[in-house]
Amino acid sequence: MSRTIQTLTLLATLCTGAAFAQHVYVQTAAGVTVFKTDMAKVGSYTVDGTLVGTNGKYLITVDNTPGAPHLYSYEVSSSGVVGKEVSSYGLLNWSWWGGTAELSPNGENVYVSTIRGDYSLLNFSLSSTGKLAFQGIAANINDSPLPAIIGNGKFAYGFYNYCGSGGNGCDCGSPDEFVALARESNGSLEGIAFSETDPIASGLGNQYYPDGVITNDATNHLAVVVNVFNDGCEAPPYVNQLASYTVGSQGDLVSTNTWEDMPAVTFSNTAIWPAPMTINPAGNVLALAIGTGTQFFHFNGAKPITEFTGIVGTSGYIVSYAWNGDTLYAVNGASGKLHVYDVSTSKVVEAKGSPYSLGALAVFVK
Repeated sequence: MSRTIQTLTLLATLCTGAAFAQHVYVQTAAGVTVFKTDMAKVGSYTVDGTLVGTNGKYLITVDNTPGAPHLYSYEVSSSGVVGKEVSSYGLLNWSWWGGTAELSPNGENVYVSTIRGDYSLLNFSLSSTGKLAFQGIAANINDSPLPAIIGNGKFAYGFYNYCGSGGNGCDCGSPDEFVALARESNGSLEGIAFSETDPIASGLGNQYYPDGVITNDATNHLAVVVNVFNDGCEAPPYVNQLASYTVGSQGDLVSTNTWEDMPAVTFSNTAIWPAPMTINPAGNVLALAIGTGTQFFHFNGAKPITEFTGIVGTSGYIVSYAWNGDTLYAVNGASGKLHVYDVSTSKVVEAKGSPYSLGALAVFVK
């Protein structure tokens, strides 16, 4: 399977609570532009770095300037106006060019995936005054988007690849392995031992492994792109499928899916990797960037994911998603347009006025 791998800040979709969002934050080359959820413009603001997200009081950015990477926090008013810089923290001790970052679901921590010999997950606290403070380094993840933090914030999951870390026996590729992290009292994500029950493969003795794409719903379920490997090599029929996992009370992962009931997904040559994927706040619709647009699926918790739509939008690859209730905002990386979709469990319709030509690079809703 051919994929175009691009280095982008993949923003985690954190708006998985019951309350609907109030503002849409769009990253552009000039800074951050803020809209109300009906796309009425609030204003455009110059900030250092790339948008990570906001907890409603402070907006976080990460600047990946080579030799001078930084994490920043800015004031944000209840009306969405972005104000002065409040705090900054240098990342040069961990990486020459910085890293990708995400906010915790409660907005009290910022996690940065960066390089320090191997890949490290850094934890910064974000105080009530907007100050950033380093809290420590979590377990290594070396072949992953930022970890998917489950709805209650107790556990998070990423991937590790032995071949990617310099292991041997990788002539035919090496599968990803899950990494489970528990959230400590200071917000740090620490690696834990856990059990794992993967989907049931065919009778050929093959085994399913995660394949670099993961997201969570608002409770204790994960959606994961998986593939079949046999003796360390990708096995026929070389088709990605979508699996659902349930997270147990101690962080264990269980999938009851089988090779027969998991939908297949095909990524085009224009797909970025890891592909953006997100589940709506209600936990019943999954959106996946497959390259030339978005494919929607019914998400059913622990039960198998089921097909819903074909490809919606075919003008370019999607690089970022954000939900506001039943509305999905999607950034087209080829055109810089922001697409807005009204989504139900029976249909997906592009909203009136969409797409918007904004030179968009990423989107976050809060």
